Amino acid sequence: MSPGKARRSFVIAIAILLILGCITLLILHFSQSLPVLSAQKPAVTGENSTKDSISAPSGVLTLPDSSRIYTLHKVSLNWSAAPRNSYKVTMDGDMFFDIPDSPGTFIIYTRLLKLSVTGKSGFRVMAYSNEDGEEVQVLYGHIVAEKRYKSDFPETETLRNNDLLMINSSIDLMEKEADLDTRALRSWKKRVDSSGIKSPAK
Repeated sequence: MSPGKARRSFVIAIAILLILGCITLLILHFSQSLPVLSAQKPAVTGENSTKDSISAPSGVLTLPDSSRIYTLHKVSLNWSAAPRNSYKVTMDGDMFFDIPDSPGTFIIYTRLLKLSVTGKSGFRVMAYSNEDGEEVQVLYGHIVAEKRYKSDFPETETLRNNDLLMINSSIDLMEKEADLDTRALRSWKKRVDSSGIKSPAK
């Protein structure tokens, strides 16, 4: 090999070593600045992260047909009996309805909805008169939902086990979704049943 070629090969080798050295230094620098990821589990605030997502009822109203209305948060609640063992309830707030299997009908009025219940049903209604949206979470039962306000789309929805109904009057939309994850609500209902709450809703 000629002296010129040997010199060029030497220079190239030195350049490669310098580049590799710079890359190594950069890797070491960035690896030290990156945070160390631990294998620890995220902190849990309770025994079950969803266990306390639904508050304990402040009271329960029991009607003559043994229907029970659990008040999670009540602005107003009124009811009246109708012929043939039927009932009408007007509500404003967050409430759970436990309706027995009876021959009559059970009708609930919110600002936006009329809910007609037939047969044994358990469901939560979140409906505040000062809000544009309302929600119904069904554990089990048969409920027909209708809009109470004038709408260009006056359709009805039939709700059954594990259905979710959402309505928003500002956009005139009522939508049903199936297969609602009701584990938290079922757990809440079991705790309420076992606690034996007897105080009247206030």
